[in-house]
Amino acid sequence: MSSTAFFARWRVRAGYPLAAVVLWLARPSPQSILAGAIIGAIGLWIRARAAGYLQKQQVLTVTGPYAYTRNPLAFQEYARAVPLFFPRLTPAKVSAESVGAFSLAQYKKNREYRAAIGFLLLLLVFIMIWRLRLP
Repeated sequence: MSSTAFFARWRVRAGYPLAAVVLWLARPSPQSILAGAIIGAIGLWIRARAAGYLQKQQVLTVTGPYAYTRNPLAFQEYARAVPLFFPRLTPAKVSAESVGAFSLAQYKKNREYRAAIGFLLLLLVFIMIWRLRLP
C-alpha cells in the first residue's frame, strides 16, 4: 500500500486519538469556546457547501468551491486550472461534465450532516469541561 493510500484510509481514524488528547488537555473558557464555535461554523459552512456540489465517484466536480481550489485528484486539465491549496479569487472555467448548483439532496447523500452533529457535540463537551473545572 502506498503512503498516499495509507493516509487516505487512516486520516479520519487517526484523528480520534488526537481528539482524545486535545480534550484531556483542554482548558476552555467562554471566550475560547465562542471563538472556536465561530471558526468551526465557518468551516462547516464551507464543508457543507462543497458537499452540496460533490458527486462522489460519478463526475469530476469543478463547480462551487471546487472552481476555486481543488480536491487532490490528478485530473490534468482541472489540476492546471485550479490551485491545490490557495484558492483563486475567481472560479476556473474547466470544460468537464460537472455542472450544476448546490443541492441539499447531494449534501444529505454525502452525509455531511454528521460533521455538524459532531461539531455540536464537541462544543457541548468543551462547555462541560469548562463548567466542571470552575472552582
